[in-house]
Order: sequence, then structure tokens, then C-alpha cells
Amino acid sequence: MDKKILHSLAKCSLHKAFLFCHCNNPHNTCRRSDSSGRYVVTRQSTKRGDVLFSEEPYACVTLPYHMDAPVCDACCRSDINPVPCTVCSRSVYCGVKCRSHAWNNFHKWECVGVQCDLFPTIGIAHLALRVLLVSASAGFPPVPKAESDPSTAFDLFNSYSRLDNIAIYKITTPSFYRMFNLITNFDKMNNSDYIQYALTATMLTIYLEDFTSFFDLLPAKVPYTLNSEQLRLFVAAVILRSLGQLVCNGHATLSLTTIEENDGRNGKLYFLGTTISEKEVRKATAIYPSAAMMNHSCDPNIINTFYNSRLIIRCSRELPTGAEVFNCYGPHRAREPTAHRRMQLRAQYMFTCNCTACCNTDKRDFVSLFTAYACQSCKGPVVWSGQKGRCPQCKTDLQLDKALATIDRADELMVQAERASSAEERCEKAHASLRLKQQVWHRHHTSLRACADRLARIYADVGEFGKSVELIKQNVQSLEYQFGSFSVEVAHELRKLSDVMLERIINSPQNPDYRDWCLEAHKIIKKAVQLMELNYGSWEPLVKRLRDQEGLVASLLADSRTPHSDSVHHNLHYNLKI
Repeated sequence: MDKKILHSLAKCSLHKAFLFCHCNNPHNTCRRSDSSGRYVVTRQSTKRGDVLFSEEPYACVTLPYHMDAPVCDACCRSDINPVPCTVCSRSVYCGVKCRSHAWNNFHKWECVGVQCDLFPTIGIAHLALRVLLVSASAGFPPVPKAESDPSTAFDLFNSYSRLDNIAIYKITTPSFYRMFNLITNFDKMNNSDYIQYALTATMLTIYLEDFTSFFDLLPAKVPYTLNSEQLRLFVAAVILRSLGQLVCNGHATLSLTTIEENDGRNGKLYFLGTTISEKEVRKATAIYPSAAMMNHSCDPNIINTFYNSRLIIRCSRELPTGAEVFNCYGPHRAREPTAHRRMQLRAQYMFTCNCTACCNTDKRDFVSLFTAYACQSCKGPVVWSGQKGRCPQCKTDLQLDKALATIDRADELMVQAERASSAEERCEKAHASLRLKQQVWHRHHTSLRACADRLARIYADVGEFGKSVELIKQNVQSLEYQFGSFSVEVAHELRKLSDVMLERIINSPQNPDYRDWCLEAHKIIKKAVQLMELNYGSWEPLVKRLRDQEGLVASLLADSRTPHSDSVHHNLHYNLKI
């Protein structure tokens, strides 16, 4: 197909009008300016944890799953007993209802491609195809107030682009318009990428025409009469446009997967003999047109959580009325230096980030603290530039050769610790390794936290729970400094801390500090529950597990209650609020 025609059809036009977001529980308004494009502001003041809005995806596709963690291809529900498609058996669902919905709306045209393993090879183009199929299933809407009925794909696309942005976000306006008017960045894209997208759109159009009955249905779903050639051009252009939109507007839906192994003491943190670990996994790729209106910041003020396929936007801090709501598109100020963040954003989203974190020179090198050496004179952070390193506080030069030699000795001690035959020698060697690294690395160094975590695991493994607790507390403080007190990183570390505290309680019921341990554990678990709910949602299985632990510790506290135990000091432990 002609590239100029496809480009004209897929070109996105921005409107200057104010518009109002259409979504559940709206506390936000979407606006537009010449400098920021469309953006979202709060309608009223909010508190940390408040839900700004939630939105179901316009379309989503699940990622290839493993048999131990299937995901419903219709609603993205996980932890299911999979019900497969009756034809291809490869697409799975949480039940017959979702399977029927998927078949009627998109899967009957994807089923052949699934059997041929087409979609894993085309990446985001699968979601672009799904956008087309969902739109066709619902029916493409007529153009309001058209001077004449469009007779070509070009005319129809231009008419869809001219709809006023205020009307797009009214509840009575078809959701197709919110999807159709997302930005594409085609005007900033290099020719090779554009040609690749155009070829992919053409290939998928041929697939639909030659291997499915899609074009038999399509004429009834388009509100105007287009000949067969124009229908093919329309289909290819919708896919191409969606490809451009999804590259800069798509979301990855995340879930927290918990792994439990009853394999005893194996060096991991565990509770009552069961190894517990968790990790974030991508379940699907989706497009949320209203949420896509949020601009990027490397220091965002919202948290994305997912309930099945629904995106829920929460405040990560207090916001006044009229404050702009910022999402993070990937690069975060606490994880990558400014230059790297800007490079990634320019490559994918075609803009130079000028957020507060990128423009504030005092914070520009914040992330370098977590890979810095410790000054031998004042213990301040020293960043090695590749040729030299000098302490900015006392001007002492870093002796890199000496520092690297010390790290090598520390690594060798840790290897000896892992091979040690006795628990005492293992702890001694691992502790010596940590002490050496503390001499070389800055106290917030990421690798120093990892070394402390390994030693904490060793202490927990041999029953030295008190020492393990202290090391994990130090890591909590370091993570709070880097990521913030309400971050997901702190949430996971508090979960780990609660496990070790519970082990200490269960294994030492006669210890004179038993009740104080219970009070402290109860405090930590309550905080862990709050942070996990904030970052993942109350529906996650790990949150339920933490609440069970909270109930267990509460019962242990009740059993250990004495007439003099309800002091003001002890009651303060319960007054935790986000």
C-alpha cells in the first residue's frame, strides 16, 4: 500500500479544547496546553492512597503463559483453572463466559494465527490487531455532523480525527474515539520503523482476508459504504495507527506472583518451614486511553495497580486541587541517572524529559550515590568517573586499586562462607566479608545492601534471628532513602522483615523480650500490609498472607497480656497510618 496514504490516514490530530476524563471514580480533569499537550490535573485535594480513577482497557492481550501461571485471555484474571479454546486449545480462559466473550469479540479471527504461533513473533502488533477486532466487533461509530457520508477510508479517518476533544470524553461518546485520538508520533518516527510498521499492518490485513472470515462481517460494522479495496485500506490503516499509538501509550499489566516451597532451610527467608518469595510478572499488554493522558515524570505522584485487567490509579503522595498528575513511563529517578532516562524516553516516546527530577541539578546525580565508593577519610560518597574519583566533601582522591583489592578479598570470604562446614564459620566469614565491603562502598551502595541481605539470610538459616532482623532494618532505611518510605521496594523488605520476626517469636516463646518482639512484629506487619495494599491492592494473595500473620501476632499478644502490659509506650506501636 502507498506509504503517503497510510501516513495520512494514521496521522493524529490534537485539539485545543479542554476535555474531561471519562472513567470510574473521577477526581481528575484532562486539559491541553501547547507546551504539555493533553494532561491530567486533580479536581480536588487528595491524600496518599486515594484512587484518582480506574479504567478497563480498550483492548489487551495476554503474554505467553506457563502452565503453572495461566492468565485468562479475556479478563486477565490469574491463578485460574484454565478453560481452553475448543478449537486451538492454546488460548485459555477463567471460565466458559470469558471464552464465549473472547470468541465473539476477537478470538474467532485470531484462532488460526494462534495455531500457527503468529502472534509471539509480531510483538505489540498483536495488540494493534486486537484493537481493530474489538472496534469492529462493537461496530465503528458514525461520524457526528458530517457534511456528507465518507466514501473512502481517507475521508472516514479524517472525519474521526475532527471530533471535538470535549465530546471524546463524554460518557455518551463511543470509546472508539478515545482510542482513535491517541497520539502516534509518526511525524517524529524514522522511516525504517515506519516502513516496518506499515509492512506489519499490510501482512495482518492479508492474514485477515485470506485465513479468516473477518471481511465478510466488516461491511456491516462500518457505518458507510466502502468498496472492498477501501475496506482493506481502512483495516490496514487502523492497525498501523494503533501500532504507532501503542508504542507510546501502551501499559504492561503487572501481578505479584508468590512462590512457596516446602523444602526446609535452604538459605532463604521462610516462615514456619515454608520458603516464601515473590516477584512482579507481566501478565498482559493493554491500552488505557484515559490513563494515557497522564504526562511522564521521572518522579511520579501516582501508583498503578491492576485488578485483573482493570487499571487503578492511586496517589503516592498528597496533591492539592489543580495539581498535575504524573505517571512514570519507565525510567525512574531513583533507578537511573538523568542522561540514561532522557535517552530512553527520547528513543521510545520522542520527547526530551524536563520533569523536576531531570531539571533539578541538585538531584541529577542522586542515583550515583547507590554505586559510590566510601571516602577513606570522611566516609562520604565518591563516584568513580572512569579515570579518577575525588571526594566532593574533603577532596581526598580515591585509591581505586586498593578498594578493588579489598572487594576481591571480601568476595573470597563470602565464597568460603558458602562452603563452610559449620554454622559458626559460615557466619564468621560472611560477617567479615560485609565488614570489608563497608570499608570500601558508600553506606547506601546497592551491592552493600545485597551483601547485607545474604548475611541476613545466613543468620536466619542458623537461627540467629536477632542479627538477621538488625541487618534487614538497615536495608529498610537505605531503601527508604533511595525509593521513599511508601515504595514497593520498602514494602517487600518489610515483608521479609516480618517473616524473620515471626520466626524469632515462634522459636523463642520463653524469651523475656517475647512480648516486645510481638509488639514490634505487629507494627512491622501492619506497615507491610499498608504498603502492599498501596502498591498492589488488597486483593493480592500476599496481602492476605500478611493479614493472617497480623492476626497470628495479635493472638499471641493477647495470650501474653499481663496487667501491666498495656502501657502508653506499647500502645503507640498500634498507631500506624499512611
